[in-house]
Formats: sequence, C-alpha cells, structure tokens
Amino acid sequence: MGNVSEDPEHLREFLSHTSFFGGLDSTVIDQVMGLLKEHRYPAGSVVFAEGDGGRSMYLVRSGELIVRRCCPDGSQARLLMMRPGDHFGVTTLIDMEPRPFSCLTEKDSLLYELTNADLYQLYKNN
Repeated sequence: MGNVSEDPEHLREFLSHTSFFGGLDSTVIDQVMGLLKEHRYPAGSVVFAEGDGGRSMYLVRSGELIVRRCCPDGSQARLLMMRPGDHFGVTTLIDMEPRPFSCLTEKDSLLYELTNADLYQLYKNN
C-alpha cells in the first residue's frame, strides 16, 4: 500500500479517460493523483466483503474483479465484472452504509483507492 508508483504522465492520461475523473480540470486531476493510494491484489483476493464498513472508493488500473452479492438462498450472484478504468464503492461514501456487495479479484489487479476524507478535501478545495 502507499502512494502511486506509476509515471505521472501515464497516470494523468489514464485518469482523464475514466468515467469518474474524465472532464475534470487538470489541476484537480493533479490533486487527485496526490491522494491516490495503490493496492495490489493477487487473483482470488477479497478486496472487501458484503456488509463491511466502507470508507473508500476504488479505481481499477489493471486486472479484473467480480462484484457479487449474497442471495436469500445463500448462493452468490455475480453482478458485474470490473475492468481497467471502472470504479466502485462510491455509494458507500455518500450513504455511509455497509458495503452492499463483495468484491473479489479474478486476475492479479492493481487498484487505486480514494478515501472519503480525500474526496471531502477535494470537494472543499474545488
């Protein structure tokens, strides 16, 4: 875990083409870059479980993740596949509710995390 090891130019280019950060002013993207925390997960890892408390959102830089939810019969329903450029976990930041689904890596994955405190800081500054 820690700050991002990616080349700043590549990261800026990547962020500007994501649905969450695309369209932001370049100075705001530079601020976002300073807040991101890098996490690497091997295939088969649990990023978080359904019902966990959530204080951050994630942006997929590489790899593939599956979002799934528990069904009433106890089975797991696959909801979405997350791929590079996708983001997830935003609703938890807004609603302060437990995670409504679990997220597991299908392939080795690199994620960038932004916490609710980071997003609040960005909001205050912009």
